[in-house]
Amino acid sequence: MLRSTITVGRPFRRFSRILHENHDRAFTFSPGCVRGQSRTLLGSAKDPEVAPSATAPTSQSAVDDARKKPTTNAPFIKNLFLGKFDTKMLIFPEALESRELEELNNFIEPIQKYFLDGVGVQKIDETGSLTSEVVQKLKSFGLFGALVPAEYGGLEQNATKFARLGEVFGIDESIGIVLYASLALGQEGLLLLGDNQQKSKYLSKLANGEYTAAFCLSEPNSGSDAATIETKARLSDDGKTYILNGEKAWVTNGATADLFTVFAKTDIRSHTGQNVERLTAFLVEKNFGGIKFSKPSFKSEILGTSTCSLHFENTPVPIENVLGSVGEGFKVAVSILNNSRYVVGSLCVAIMKRMLESAVSYSISRQQFGKHLKDFNMVQEMIARTALNIYAAESMTFMTAALMDSYVNPDASLEAAVVKIFASEALCQAVSDCMQVMGAHGLSEEQQLLNSRRFLLFPSTNEILRLFVSVLGIQHAGVDLQDTVRKMRDPLNNVGFVMRKRLERMKTYRSNPSLEMKLYNHVHPDLSRSGEALELRIVKFQYILEKYMTSFGDKVFEQQLSLKRFADIAIDFYACTSCLARATRSKCIGLRNNDHEIVLARTFTADAVSRIDKLIEELEIGVIANGDENRAKITENIVKNRGYAAEHPLTRNW
Repeated sequence: MLRSTITVGRPFRRFSRILHENHDRAFTFSPGCVRGQSRTLLGSAKDPEVAPSATAPTSQSAVDDARKKPTTNAPFIKNLFLGKFDTKMLIFPEALESRELEELNNFIEPIQKYFLDGVGVQKIDETGSLTSEVVQKLKSFGLFGALVPAEYGGLEQNATKFARLGEVFGIDESIGIVLYASLALGQEGLLLLGDNQQKSKYLSKLANGEYTAAFCLSEPNSGSDAATIETKARLSDDGKTYILNGEKAWVTNGATADLFTVFAKTDIRSHTGQNVERLTAFLVEKNFGGIKFSKPSFKSEILGTSTCSLHFENTPVPIENVLGSVGEGFKVAVSILNNSRYVVGSLCVAIMKRMLESAVSYSISRQQFGKHLKDFNMVQEMIARTALNIYAAESMTFMTAALMDSYVNPDASLEAAVVKIFASEALCQAVSDCMQVMGAHGLSEEQQLLNSRRFLLFPSTNEILRLFVSVLGIQHAGVDLQDTVRKMRDPLNNVGFVMRKRLERMKTYRSNPSLEMKLYNHVHPDLSRSGEALELRIVKFQYILEKYMTSFGDKVFEQQLSLKRFADIAIDFYACTSCLARATRSKCIGLRNNDHEIVLARTFTADAVSRIDKLIEELEIGVIANGDENRAKITENIVKNRGYAAEHPLTRNW
């Protein structure tokens, strides 16, 4: 397979190797893996270094639900790297039945009203945490048990319901981040990998809010590269307890949580008989002792989130509190993060909607030069851009949630990552645009500008996620393209094949190549041109990827800026697909303002294909013509000078 013949060079060898070795197992779940069901990572019996994970109990409703679902789906974004497009994705999913939707709306209504009207300004206490009154109200709604199975007293919500709830969380960022960090991060490992004993011990307490949870991965000297984690866990002489020592940084809910998912390095014996360090996940209770908290940060974090550093000093952790298996901490972390990323889309959408409403209200009431601001073209551009980004992010979020709900073992890891990237960057753009519309009055939203940047980093940086999308997409394509790449790299012995391929590429880059998928037939007639434009770029994308794999061979993964471009193209492909599918559904069933949605989808696709064309052109002309090589030289000189290297324009040498 190509994934074995194309190796990854420095500096991304370790990154790609980790993805290659762990991805299949990290994202393969047992039949209870869908949100709202008891889930567990499949055991790694093939790995002689570790024992298989314990199997978690599954509620009868979850078992019955799983029996009705297909096992898995063809990976959509991964297949785009092969030029394949599943036209079923242009049918926007009906994720909830009418009864379920009505029940969900009834459940959300009082919560939303409280978030909008009832929280008030006195929600933060003197320690920077949510007040006890606010926390008690959240408990009364049952929010801390949103994902916990019903057998443990939870609400057992699936991905779609939790995405909708995430939009409510986003109304108030302080509360939203606290709940997101506790539910989607802090509880997720236990839901995915917890054994019977662990679930029985903790899930009921988490569901009723007696315990809150936190996720502890980052450290002062370790961010995206989990291999650099310094926290250690040493097994005691009697083999019953791990002794935990180290520091975790930027822990949301760190000062208030009762249960922490902590990642530390442990010594294990490899299949070669050597002692090696491997990451292991632990469930650590606050009352285990040996845990100190730094003062929560107020300046750089969202108020009320109790973000702080944790210091573990000889903290005793019972061996039965190992989460998953010893040495499988990386896969635990990846699985948790993957299952939580799509919810960031909901949070960002809610914030963008709130900002848009403020900007629109201001543009209607404010007059300058004898006209309302809403009548100025540049103001209209900023308002429209925000609306387009909201529509795309919302469509992608619920498309991905439906994918996760529709299969027993959904392959939606790249889709979830793409949602997080797009929504977080759209939020930053929306906050900037809306503040600009409101002029000096927009400075009242200055804190929002800082808060929005948190989502670019949390829970994973967008740069790492772009590599994640492109590396896994190319590895997936490599399986099918192995023979093509081999022949194209040996033209003297494959003259006929190479000539045919070059002729195909020439036809692809003409103005009207053959479009065999006929995507224009799978969308509403009002969007047929948009479907045609999308398909044309998919065809070109396939051939430019083949060209890069042929040209660079085992160096393809070292072309980081090219990988970024491949990821950005995939992001826009998924966004366009989600928008076209949603607008088609709205038009066909006659939803209110469906013509408005048609315009949104058409405009977003037009903007997206323009971006895609530019990215494909930059990939086509290469690193010299597109400026990548020059940027590397500029950076090299700046680093050499430890700062801006050009002389001041007033400097004289005579």
